[in-house]
Amino acid sequence: MGDRVKPGNLVRVIDYDAGGSFAPAPESIGLVVSIVTGETCPNAIDVLLFDGTVVCEWEDELEVINV
Repeated sequence: MGDRVKPGNLVRVIDYDAGGSFAPAPESIGLVVSIVTGETCPNAIDVLLFDGTVVCEWEDELEVINV
């Protein structure tokens, strides 16, 4: 992740858990809708995907897409 994640950013979501380390990790594109700051590091980020699903991902699993 090169840029800091902010609400309104377009991001690539890489789901490393779904890949299971033996298959390619699925990727999606979405819009950052909120940042859940708290006692976790990295932050938890709510991302709205283009199919209407909202997923919560760790900040280090997101890649900001510079448009």
